[in-house]
Amino acid sequence: MSRMADSWYRDLAAKHRWYSVAEVESRVGQSAHLLLPALKAGEYRGARRGSHWYVAAEELPRIADATDIWRRQHLAILKRERVERLQRRRDKRKGIGRFRLAA
Repeated sequence: MSRMADSWYRDLAAKHRWYSVAEVESRVGQSAHLLLPALKAGEYRGARRGSHWYVAAEELPRIADATDIWRRQHLAILKRERVERLQRRRDKRKGIGRFRLAA
C-alpha cells in the first residue's frame, strides 16, 4: 500500500486488508498445512482467488492464539529452515554443489 497514491482507494484497501497463506505463515507462524483445512472448514474468515487462499487481517490474532507456542517463539528459525530447504531444492534442480553430476 505504500506505493498507492493518497486517495479513498488507499483508505479502503487499508480497512479491508487480506493476507495470503504464505504471509500469514511468516507473520504468525501457523503452518499452511494446518491453516488451509481450517479455512476450508470456515473456522477463519477467508476467501479464494483462483487457487490461492487469502485471510482477513482481523483473523490474525485468532490464528496466533491457535498457533503452537513453540512455532511462535521460533519463527526466525522456521523461516531460515524454509529458505535453506528451498535453496537445496533449487540446487538439486539445477545440479549445483553436491548435486552436481559426476564426470
